[in-house]
Amino acid sequence: MFASTFALPGHAARRLVAPVCVRATSGLLWVTVDGDPEDILLAAGEARRFDRGRSVVVYALGGDAGVEVLATGPRRSRARLVAEGLADRIAAWWHGGRAALGGGA
Repeated sequence: MFASTFALPGHAARRLVAPVCVRATSGLLWVTVDGDPEDILLAAGEARRFDRGRSVVVYALGGDAGVEVLATGPRRSRARLVAEGLADRIAAWWHGGRAALGGGA
């Protein structure tokens, strides 16, 4: 099992691929699942498991939120993890976090 914890800035979103278990460690998460007409709200401390083959999108509703993801499927390669981390850093820089990442504004 692979676990990842990350901060999601207010009104930001992140797409995950099931099977995963998503837990809100802080704040409020709005979760949508491809093919499911009902949305899910997870408050701090709450968790929900999502089945294989579904795309899951988590949004920080209102303010910032903390997210813990437990991937129960095959482990992702180190190269993919590095690429995802780089993509997150670029997105943070692009959306105004340039100074925090060491770049100029």
